[in-house]
Amino acid sequence: LKVFVDQHIVIFRPMADLIAAFGHAPGDHGFAVLGAAAQAAWEAGLDAAAREALKPEEREALAVPAADRSEEQRKLVLGLYRKEDEELRHLEADLKRNENKLPKPPTTMVLGARSCAA
Repeated sequence: LKVFVDQHIVIFRPMADLIAAFGHAPGDHGFAVLGAAAQAAWEAGLDAAAREALKPEEREALAVPAADRSEEQRKLVLGLYRKEDEELRHLEADLKRNENKLPKPPTTMVLGARSCAA
């Protein structure tokens, strides 16, 4: 058992966020790094019938140019795209399946500093 002591903080194992960060890179495949072009192509390919089937706020968000959308509109359109893109759904399902296979990361017990009476 390795124990490191640094300013009254005892660290027994790696931090939980360090272990979870290893799952970040697979999530970049296509939708996080290159997804803007694919989403733009999807938006351009929506015909009038597909747009008419959307909720009014979704149609309104799609009518705004991508660069001018508010954060809420961006999230709304991204949510639509994520539901419709089959390859992305498969990637997200694979990612979730692999995340469930990872061992649960250990938690780190941190001791608070004690006040020393002189």
